[in-house]
Amino acid sequence: MLKQRGLDRWHIACFVILLGGLSACGTTAKATGAGVKMAAMGIQEINGQLVERFDLTGDKKANIWKVYRVDKQDGKEERLLVRKDLDPNLDGKPDVSLYYNSVGRLERESMDLDFDGRIDAISYHKGGELVRRQMDLDFDGRMDVEKFYVKGKLVRKERDKDNNGRPDVWEYFQDGRLVRVGHDKDGDGKPETFEDAPAVEDDDEKKEAPPVKKDDKGKASA
Repeated sequence: MLKQRGLDRWHIACFVILLGGLSACGTTAKATGAGVKMAAMGIQEINGQLVERFDLTGDKKANIWKVYRVDKQDGKEERLLVRKDLDPNLDGKPDVSLYYNSVGRLERESMDLDFDGRIDAISYHKGGELVRRQMDLDFDGRMDVEKFYVKGKLVRKERDKDNNGRPDVWEYFQDGRLVRVGHDKDGDGKPETFEDAPAVEDDDEKKEAPPVKKDDKGKASA
């Protein structure tokens, strides 16, 4: 099972990296040097929103969906991208969703890392930067790790090791490396003891799919 989950993450990573190198401005986009095309499959209105479908693999089945809100101003219609869904394992169902705000910036990402239909990781963005991430590392349906970022860098991680819904271990980082650890000894949800830690990198970051590439304004590049 662990090996399969590792393959699932790798599958998502490859899909997101490939998508990051594509542009969907036209009906077809090519990945540089790869000869991969993303073909548009049409657009339809669903629940008052426009849904545009794309085929990244050439099997004539949609594996990317773009959802737009349509605003009308001065007699003109303007499309605003509000969500993008990705299907890395090509089973016809979205496993990764990206949500955008009113100015087109990424606000939130959700990922089903093991393709069981449940969300295992949620990332929150503000001003084009990652600020918080929740993860379910044991895949039991409950988030057990929460990370906090400043200027895109990890500064604190809270772990819920006993699965009671409250953190019991706090890890503090400098320049992406663990330097201090706090422990909750009495179960009140607050750290009572602290210890210095060797400056090591955050291993959890290696378990996740890489972030979607963005331009210098924090907008997704695909």
